[in-house]
Amino acid sequence: MKTKVNFLGMCFDWRVLVGLVAVGIAIAVLVPQLTLSALPLLLLAACPLSMFLMMGMMNRMDKDSMSASSHGSLLPANTSLSRDEQLAQLREHLQQLQTQQDAIARQIDTLEQSEQQLFSSSSPKADRNLKE
Repeated sequence: MKTKVNFLGMCFDWRVLVGLVAVGIAIAVLVPQLTLSALPLLLLAACPLSMFLMMGMMNRMDKDSMSASSHGSLLPANTSLSRDEQLAQLREHLQQLQTQQDAIARQIDTLEQSEQQLFSSSSPKADRNLKE
């Protein structure tokens, strides 16, 4: 779900805008003589309120990602398993991670080698063009 609205190069949270529109309508209905004087204040309030709301959401996301990263990389502690079964499970997980790491390292090597071959094969052509 998109939480930001881009307007004139500024980002506003849609919930803040909806809230300010609701306040503006309430002022227009309840105290119509204050509508024109309240409008600039509501417009000015949009930016700081959006910033506070976005900062709060980012702070919450940071906390969620920190808790997920601290628990996500390890297998959940299963108390129904014996110590030996937990060790076997952790060793199996470690082996899977090492296999993935080796596959990634091979992909990196392959990409670097193809890049070097591309560079070395294009280099003589560039040298020939310079000589001509």
